[in-house]
Amino acid sequence: MTDTGNFRYRQTTAHTFEVAARLVAAGADPTDLAEACYQSFRAERLLLLREVFNAIHFANRARVAWFVLTPETYARSGANPDETEGLIEYLQAVKTVEAAFLLESLPGGLTRASMRSRGTVDVQRICQEFGGGGHRLAAGLRTKLDPAALEKRLLELIAKQLPE
Repeated sequence: MTDTGNFRYRQTTAHTFEVAARLVAAGADPTDLAEACYQSFRAERLLLLREVFNAIHFANRARVAWFVLTPETYARSGANPDETEGLIEYLQAVKTVEAAFLLESLPGGLTRASMRSRGTVDVQRICQEFGGGGHRLAAGLRTKLDPAALEKRLLELIAKQLPE
């Protein structure tokens, strides 16, 4: 369910639905699974979402969107890094957004980036420049660059791939 974005992603095939049908036939309960995945958050995750919404940035005529997670973000919300799953999808929900990313300050002076694309921007190619990986539509990286420097560089690399 999660890897296919609730069966929305392009890589979802007829085979995916066949496997899901076999799982249901074997006793998997779609309602229980959906509830476990999407309706079992702690209140702190909702407070983290508020922090994220307050920190969203747009560039290139709202074709690029991003936010930065800091230790202060977690402290204000009471959430933990495990509760960031799916937050980038809110950026992708904006009709004009072609590329989205989140940056997160990690211990040891590292910065993590998670990137998504609708297809115009090859985020795997961008992440590979920093030793990261993934695929064309979803990729990630970790670097010693601080979040501000990485943000600037990612915006430059994305802009090079966006059509005028």
